[in-house]
Amino acid sequence: MLGLYDSGSFEVNEAYREVRTNISLNTDIKTIVFTSAEMDEGKTTTVCSMAKCFSDLENHKILLIDCDFRKRSVARVLDIPNEKGIADVAMNDMDLKECIKKIDGVDVLTCGRSPLNTSVLIESKKFRDIIENLKKEILDKELIEKYFYMLNMIR
Repeated sequence: MLGLYDSGSFEVNEAYREVRTNISLNTDIKTIVFTSAEMDEGKTTTVCSMAKCFSDLENHKILLIDCDFRKRSVARVLDIPNEKGIADVAMNDMDLKECIKKIDGVDVLTCGRSPLNTSVLIESKKFRDIIENLKKEILDKELIEKYFYMLNMIR
């Protein structure tokens, strides 16, 4: 199960659907970044829940990218392997398609092996190019209404 969404609580599900609706009304939004000032404020729970909530809509495709290189929370919460991820694509030229996993209708790109300096990786041109190429490649090849990129960022 991805996050709290769909866990059986009507109130929780409705809250996520309300956020989803408000975001969906703005057709220009394609990337949503989840971050916070402190650790343990619920970024992973929120990003996983919102990814699942959006994946329930027709014509919406979701790519959840975990960029929390210190905690690697998404892989841990979803109980999926983390040996191949976005860091491996950026640092080792690994094939991106090999690293994306499908979980409950959501494409998930874990962080992979932790780089020595996460801020240098995230701020690098190579990392930005990967994100931009991902957007272009997927949007060009699939006739979908929206493709949301949900990034779980480091604190």
